[in-house]
Amino acid sequence: MMDVTFLFTFGFLASILEIHLRTYGMSPLFVALCFVMQSTVYLILSLTGGYLFGRFDSRLIMIIGALFLAFAFLMLGPWKLIFPDSLVVIILALPVFSIGQSMTYSNK
Repeated sequence: MMDVTFLFTFGFLASILEIHLRTYGMSPLFVALCFVMQSTVYLILSLTGGYLFGRFDSRLIMIIGALFLAFAFLMLGPWKLIFPDSLVVIILALPVFSIGQSMTYSNK
């Protein structure tokens, strides 16, 4: 089940977020740097995640990771009352996605 969540998150970000970032007038280079930042955070957390998350119950870590993913989707999506539609919020959501992805997928 968590594999589906992980792949859905990457598929969503690759196809939809790129178009959304372009509406802010970002050049293709800066859009690519946003994805590089997200992938770098995921890489670092994946390398250390097995060691750090192995000390806790894997189901608890997966639930917390799913909550991180839900929070990141809310930062991008329909919760405009709390998170404004700004580029800063979108860029801050990308590391939150990486944390959630590493917690749901890396602790197997």
